[in-house]
Amino acid sequence: MHVTLHALLQLVIRDRLASTAVVRTALAKCCKHANLVHQSPLFRSAFEAELGTGRAIPIVNDTRWNSTFRQVKAITELDNIKLGNVLQQSKHDNLLLTTREFQQLRDLMSILESFAEATDLTQGEYTITVSCIIPTVLSLTNTLNSMLQRLPTFTILIQKLLQGLND
Repeated sequence: MHVTLHALLQLVIRDRLASTAVVRTALAKCCKHANLVHQSPLFRSAFEAELGTGRAIPIVNDTRWNSTFRQVKAITELDNIKLGNVLQQSKHDNLLLTTREFQQLRDLMSILESFAEATDLTQGEYTITVSCIIPTVLSLTNTLNSMLQRLPTFTILIQKLLQGLND
């Protein structure tokens, strides 16, 4: 059976990320933010007025883990105070990201950044990526091992990702 590194990364991350309780609430809020931006013209207008025209929050595609990465990245690059203002003005106080949740999303981004780079590297249809497999897996393993000490809140996720890579 031929399994690409891209497909392997997809399976390892998607399954582990879905089972991570630490950021479940924050990720759910991110999805709701994206839905508001894409489905409510009033919210979109207020969002752009506060945060800038052309800003968006991508919708998650369940079959692509890196769509979650792109969504969270877009949100963590926003000014959380300005986003909070828009949410409060539009009566969506329940979707406000707490300081803790916002930091959790940033920490999650630091964990997933290397996986995003590896995914981008290996998804070329006409690019030979077999020579990237061992160096990529070793690099991801080293990166995750170094994060175990720095991000104790995410120890379980990091261990699950390491196990997924080893499997």
